Amino acid sequence: MQRKDQTVRSFATYLEVLEDQLTPYTEEQRVQHLFSKLRPEIQRAITNYHQVPATREDLVALGSTLEKNLRRASPARESHQRSKFGTKPKEHRPTEQTLGTSTNKNPRDRNNVTCFKCQKAGHYANECAERITQTT
Repeated sequence: MQRKDQTVRSFATYLEVLEDQLTPYTEEQRVQHLFSKLRPEIQRAITNYHQVPATREDLVALGSTLEKNLRRASPARESHQRSKFGTKPKEHRPTEQTLGTSTNKNPRDRNNVTCFKCQKAGHYANECAERITQTT
């Protein structure tokens, strides 16, 4: 699992070294393995996109971009969300607007959607009822 202080790029490199010692993975397995080990907030941000990247390189690039966006948005949100009792701020959940998509679009069309976790049609990974089986 990706550590809180670890960037997507450094974690992907670490995971690649481990995978080199295992039975060879297909590109799809490598993408799924990396995705399943990313921090939950980065997984959520990635699943907000209509299509999860098909290659590991594209997943790392998207994850790094979203990680920067989350980091940039986090300090501003934390300062505004603390109550007078000093409670922790709410977890940042990126909106479509912060992810660079239009908020005026229609709801997601599920006709041509395939779940990234279970590979079944009709739902997104963040709505998947099945658990990913770990191949580690």
